Amino acid sequence: MSYEALVSDGDLSHTLYSYGDLHDLTKEEVYLCVLVEVICEHFDVVEVAAVFAVVLGAPMLGTRGKVNMAMPGTSLASVICRELLDIKIKKRLPTLIGYLPPRVSKTKHLGAFVGRWVPWLSVPVAAYDLVAIHVKTMLRYNALVQPRDRINDATTGTLG
Repeated sequence: MSYEALVSDGDLSHTLYSYGDLHDLTKEEVYLCVLVEVICEHFDVVEVAAVFAVVLGAPMLGTRGKVNMAMPGTSLASVICRELLDIKIKKRLPTLIGYLPPRVSKTKHLGAFVGRWVPWLSVPVAAYDLVAIHVKTMLRYNALVQPRDRINDATTGTLG
């Protein structure tokens, strides 16, 4: 992918750019091209595993009757972990259940404890992904465009 080939239309207030095989792009279109490319380059097996953790942790399976305040349904992760780690413990361990907002629930079953934490493993991965994609996009975009079209963003160290 070619990242240069700056083209100006003569008007200093409106510069058009080329990005690879795309020509006559506005600064916003260049940013979008860079963002899409960075996203495609960024994702790997860790991010795919994080998505699976969210899916496996979603309460999509039906369950027997539950008490009044319980979340409806159970997750595939919880079912599998309860089977593999069918261990009762003395102390009640805290877990998060639900999504918006999550609630704290306690369990004495080790499998339930592990299964309920599975979807939450993806939260730090998603946070890292958002920051990494943002920083990479800003750095690449700012290297491509003229100084007046650059985005000033403290997270990338371009404090102007």
